[in-house]
Amino acid sequence: MENKRTLPILAIGCQALRQKCKPVEDTEENRAFILVLSTTAAAIKTAAGLAANQLGMLLNVFITVINGEHKVVINPIIKKQRGSQKSEESCLSIPGIYRAITRAELIDVEYQDENFKKQKRKIRGF
Repeated sequence: MENKRTLPILAIGCQALRQKCKPVEDTEENRAFILVLSTTAAAIKTAAGLAANQLGMLLNVFITVINGEHKVVINPIIKKQRGSQKSEESCLSIPGIYRAITRAELIDVEYQDENFKKQKRKIRGF
């Protein structure tokens, strides 16, 4: 039976949103949490992503949408950044607030996917 469990998103003021996340190890417990993170992110139709700490877990994993698909990004390391772009963004943990943000136009990132397989990717315009 597929797990459809979701968790509430923490709001600004919660301590977990200000603490450093820890690397994710390949354990059954972490795999189960990543499934809940994925299910919660899929239930939110308007979000570009959702991080583990927004659900109260201090793990270095997030879900993002790339080319219309939800992707699991575990233990990401940005290897190189080029250019810059400005956009208006909001955060699920700070509802109703939008801010102009400057980010790199192109990044080279290494991470692990949902199967803990190493991945390398160039991401433009995110």
